[in-house]
Amino acid sequence: MGTDSERYDRVIRLLAHDVRNPLTAVQLNAQIIEQAAARDGREKDQRLAARITSAARRLDGMLQQLVEAERIRSGHVQLVREPVALAQWLRELVAKECAKESPGGDPARIRVTLPDDGVVISADPVRLGQALVHLLGLALRQADGSSVVGVDVQAGGEEVTCTLRAPGRPENGAYKPASPPNTGESAGSQPSDGMALHLARTLVECHGGHLLVEEDAARGLRFEVVLPVSAKA
Repeated sequence: MGTDSERYDRVIRLLAHDVRNPLTAVQLNAQIIEQAAARDGREKDQRLAARITSAARRLDGMLQQLVEAERIRSGHVQLVREPVALAQWLRELVAKECAKESPGGDPARIRVTLPDDGVVISADPVRLGQALVHLLGLALRQADGSSVVGVDVQAGGEEVTCTLRAPGRPENGAYKPASPPNTGESAGSQPSDGMALHLARTLVECHGGHLLVEEDAARGLRFEVVLPVSAKA
């Protein structure tokens, strides 16, 4: 029968397979509609179809990451760990996300505060990067277009804490909290937010760390990623 972890891993793989089949059909049909709209000069339909295609690709990629993350958790796949200089790695990661968020790569949307002393962690930079990218995406969707998402790193003892903060969305002078990341009900959220949060939590835990999530009127949305420190440069 296998262990609980193995059974859970099989369930995740079966669910991902069942979801990816109709998702592939949605993506292919959206591409056909997009191409037909482009030929006929229907720009609005072309844009809408392109958005569907993009969302389907994003979900498909997340499903693949979900399966990989659960296989890491169950021990079927090992993390490819290496020494990672946290400050340099995080700057490069944020710069790439800024470039995706705006055509000019505007770094003003994300503010990064790093400790003075160099911190080295033992991590799989690809998998840990996926976790932080998902959290950044959630924070950016929570904040409005003019708000700044803060990424603050504090090192203390044998742990390093990376905190991501997104301000709340005021409406008529009052704070209006967004729906929780797993509901997809708020105006700026997406139906895959719950999967993104689960993925981030799983990948952080596979690195021996933990993820805390907080949302309230005073602080907005806050993610706290705590990871063990390997060394200081």
